[in-house]
Amino acid sequence: MGDAIERALVDNSPGAIVVRRDLGRAPIEHIRDQTITGYYTPDGGMTDALRDATKLSNAIIDEVRVEDVLLITTPMSILLA
Repeated sequence: MGDAIERALVDNSPGAIVVRRDLGRAPIEHIRDQTITGYYTPDGGMTDALRDATKLSNAIIDEVRVEDVLLITTPMSILLA
């Protein structure tokens, strides 16, 4: 279903750029204590380790902020007994 919605959006928006994040193929690690510490540390107190811990999160946040449309899909499974 997500692919169909994506096609419809692209068909109706010439020049649209699609950015995909497939978490099944390229999982994002779980948030760590050091990442949270980095969120609350002023720029002057950031160490290289804290910058590294927040780098991926900051990149994803920046990616989402600039988008006009955000389509989030998830697989659905039907379990039959």
